[in-house]
Amino acid sequence: ADVPDGLVSPVDGVVLTSGVINGPDARIEQVKGATYSVPSFLGFDPVDTIGADSALHYAVLYLAPGDYHRIHAPCGLDFKMGRHFCGELLPLRRGFLQRVSDVFAVNERVVLTGTWQHGQMNLVAVAAANVGNIFLDFDEKLKTNRMRDIVVHCGGDLSTKRYPDGVQLKAGDAVGGFRLGSTVVLVFEAQKSFAWSARPGDTVRV
Repeated sequence: ADVPDGLVSPVDGVVLTSGVINGPDARIEQVKGATYSVPSFLGFDPVDTIGADSALHYAVLYLAPGDYHRIHAPCGLDFKMGRHFCGELLPLRRGFLQRVSDVFAVNERVVLTGTWQHGQMNLVAVAAANVGNIFLDFDEKLKTNRMRDIVVHCGGDLSTKRYPDGVQLKAGDAVGGFRLGSTVVLVFEAQKSFAWSARPGDTVRV
């Protein structure tokens, strides 16, 4: 795809929320009415490494069970690290997310961290009730939803894997997916003037 300055949707789904992360130790919206901790969610604070002329933007994309459940690269990027957080499998329905904060920060998830042309890029696949299995096309050793694992927020180990040569993908290339629907979150660096063409409530397609 020819997207020299922007992003394409990594999934088929609905935009739950989007915005800007304004400072360290930030809390941002899961959906309107409930929030989660960004450092707890990603395993690090992304604010620590952004440039002076950039801003950190985010978007939450919900995949319904009937949606296409593959994940694709939203832009040309280079993943350098993956983090697997063994976690809960709480439901990600809007009604539940509005009542309970920090669901994203305790649920099973895989955080892919790297760069794109404007700086930092994080793509996070968040598991949900009945959707514990997350897979990556470029890392067959990833095993999620293992019943014997202790969840990270209760003292379990965080699994971190570096990709020394990087994982280079073009916009639209396959990243991985879920065994059913779930949620993908983008947290990335871009110009302060960056603006979304899709709004909360909009349906998006790969």
